[in-house]
This record gives sequence, structure tokens and C-alpha cells, in this order.
Amino acid sequence: MNLLGISLIIFTITLSTQPIAVAQVPQAPLVASQLPQHLQELEELKARQKELESQIANEVEELRQLQQKLYPPPPQRSASELAINFGMMYGAQWTVYLLTQHETIKEHGSWDNFLSYPLRPDFDKDSFDYNIVKHALSGNYYYLFYRSRGYTEVEAFQWTVLSSLAFEFAIESFTERPSFQDMYQTPIYGTLLGMGAERASRYFLERESRVAHVVGYILNPFELLKSHDSKMTSMPLINNDSVGMMVSWGF
Repeated sequence: MNLLGISLIIFTITLSTQPIAVAQVPQAPLVASQLPQHLQELEELKARQKELESQIANEVEELRQLQQKLYPPPPQRSASELAINFGMMYGAQWTVYLLTQHETIKEHGSWDNFLSYPLRPDFDKDSFDYNIVKHALSGNYYYLFYRSRGYTEVEAFQWTVLSSLAFEFAIESFTERPSFQDMYQTPIYGTLLGMGAERASRYFLERESRVAHVVGYILNPFELLKSHDSKMTSMPLINNDSVGMMVSWGF
């Protein structure tokens, strides 16, 4: 055996004695046994989510009902109902004006004034305190009347403005020109006074005392009409030497 043969044998033996590396396959995580548990937890989360959504929906509905109770939406009124309420106030305005301004009407009133004065409004010369007191009281009753008919505070103010304009341009113009001051003083000051009178009246009417009830009705006499159906009719009476108004108000 020559030297080359000995080298091959040694090399062969050397190679055969080297450890053989075996590839290690990583073991997959054992999730199969945990899958049912995960699915159960997922179902529990979904059920909890539905429960929370239902709870939130119930709370939102309770808040909506509470809001409607505290701030009910204004009822839808027909044009005829609006016209009747406005006409009732207009008739009452004419009645009070004829009863309290009889001498002024007799001396200065005319249909020429009634037709021409609305086109020429002016600043009146009445004293500041007279304007404030008189027109605030008038506007107060306008406001309380509309509130007694179920109008919201905003609606009552709006119709108080219209009634004030009706008085200036279609009643008082029989004797004098419409007043710029009265156009805003009556509805604004009257509404503020009416809001206070309404709350004070409600306070006294809730007391268990006849005296308190009397005070409540004095502050807001229109409370007497809330629980009764009322109907008012009016007709002007005009002849050569007198002017009047026949009013019928039943409730």
C-alpha cells in the first residue's frame, strides 16, 4: 500500500467520525386546545358589547323623554286657532281703549286719523315713567294671555309684539300717531314683567292657602282660563255721537 492509499483511508475514517447535523423542526405552539377558550371569550365580549349598547340606547331614550317633558315641543296650531287668539286679544284691546279713552276719542278721534296716522309714526311726548309703567303692564297682559293659550315663552313674546303693533297701528291711531317707543317698550318690558308674574303666580297657586291662591290669580288672572274652554266675540258700535264695543266672553 502506497502513501496515497493510506491518506485516503485516514481521510475516510475522519469524515465518518464527524457528527451528522440533523435539522430541528420547530414545534408548533399548542393552540388547538386553547381555541375553544378563545372563542368563548370572544362570544362573551360580543355579548357584553350588545349589553352596553342596549344600556346606552335606554339611557339616551330616557334623556330624550326627560327633555320632552322639561321642554315640550310647541303644539302645531291651525291658522284659524292663531287668528281666533289674536282676534280675542284685539277685541279686548279695543274694549279697554274705548272704556279708558272715551274723552280722548270724542275730542280727537276720527276715521281720517285712523287711515292716515299709521303712515306717519312718531316719537310720543309722554313721560318716561308713564311709558314704562303703562306699556309694561299692557304688554304683561298680552304675554300672559298668550301663555294661557298654550304658547311657549318665545311664541308668547312674538305674538305680544304683533298685538302691540296692532294696538299702535290699528286702534290708537284713531286718536294719535303710532309711537316708536311704544312699539318696543310694550313687548319687551311687558314680556319681562309677564315672565316674572307667571312664575310668582305659579308659586302662590301651588301653596295650600286660599289667600295665596287669590294672590296667584291677581298676579295672573288668565290662570282662571287654563282649565276652561273660552269663547270671545266682539262687535264695534259706532254712531254719530258715540263709539263703543259690545264684547261677549264666555268660559
